[in-house]
Amino acid sequence: MTATVFVHHHLPEKLQVMPIPLRILKRIGFWGSPKLFYRYVVLLCYNSAVILVPMAFFGFGSDHFHLIAKGISEFLYVFIGITVTSIFASHRRTFEQVVYGLNNIFYTVTVGNRCAESAELIAKVNKKLTLFIKLIILYNKYGALSFCMKSVAISHWRYWTTKVANNTDSVIFELPTEQEFYGLQNRSNFVHYHIFVTFSIFAYFIVALFSFIKITTTVCMIRYSSLTFQLVILRVQKLAQKHVTITDLKEVVDLHGQACNIALLIEKICNIPIALEFLNCVLFWCAALFYLTQTIDSGLFNMLIIFLLSVVEIFTYSYLGSELSEQASAVGKAFFDLPWHEHPAELQRYYRLIIQRTQRPTVITGVRFFVVELASFTRVVNLSYSFCLVLKNILHQ
Repeated sequence: MTATVFVHHHLPEKLQVMPIPLRILKRIGFWGSPKLFYRYVVLLCYNSAVILVPMAFFGFGSDHFHLIAKGISEFLYVFIGITVTSIFASHRRTFEQVVYGLNNIFYTVTVGNRCAESAELIAKVNKKLTLFIKLIILYNKYGALSFCMKSVAISHWRYWTTKVANNTDSVIFELPTEQEFYGLQNRSNFVHYHIFVTFSIFAYFIVALFSFIKITTTVCMIRYSSLTFQLVILRVQKLAQKHVTITDLKEVVDLHGQACNIALLIEKICNIPIALEFLNCVLFWCAALFYLTQTIDSGLFNMLIIFLLSVVEIFTYSYLGSELSEQASAVGKAFFDLPWHEHPAELQRYYRLIIQRTQRPTVITGVRFFVVELASFTRVVNLSYSFCLVLKNILHQ
């Protein structure tokens, strides 16, 4: 078997495929030289050693149900984040095919055909994606900092007010995550607490980095897939303005074939990660609702940081999944609106090929158990609330 040779076309930055995510992915070895992949392995091992291993082997350090629920939800969030990024890493070759395939389509419809409308559409989508990516960067960066420093500030307030008041009662420090840490008295010993926090803050930024990777990469791929079908529709609308030739039709058929192939590759990469993210959100939202019904304290702030990010993540996936399905179906309608019945049989063969393709739904699924669409977001909300009610009933019996 011969290896696939990728051809990378140079495009202006406003027309490039996910320029910001690729620069970050390159730094940890997901893109570019495979020799840098060790950086991701180091980050993964550090995160596991600081958060996952202590939680799994030493427990959460509390017998309160709401704190146990908080600890489990935090463990699942970190674990699934690592799992999803590892799945992306295992699909590196497929991801390269997606990026280079998108690059080829963008080059074909802009530089190759000198279509100003296509270039304007790509630039418009890239501008919106860039804004979304920058907001996610800001939220993850300051969210990780707030996640840790809020607990540190509260703990210092408790410690120094107790010292000033000459109170002999022991101080209980607030932890960012509910966990023990290799035998340290991180809830009651001032020095041990700061050792734990020093190691943890780096781990929280790694969690934020992994969240950025899985959210922005998935969002960009799905949105670009919708964009490829929009570009096909633009080409079809151009056909209506001139005499149609076999060469014109063949170019559109090839372009649509590339768009369909990219959608299949994205489905291959994303179907398991998206299923895990939906499962994670159901469990985390359930835990967050349960925590809220049991107590309202400073720990709720940390839950809300993750909760808001997961709401944005799942809603964005659902919205873009619906958009992808609609744009893929719209290609068939655009072709059907052409005066295809007036064209010779040789041209009608290409029309039938496109219409047959569009009759097969183009969707993103969660391991083929469910279609990612706006209705999926509603089902996640309802399911989380139902699980929360069941959990409350079980614990109150």
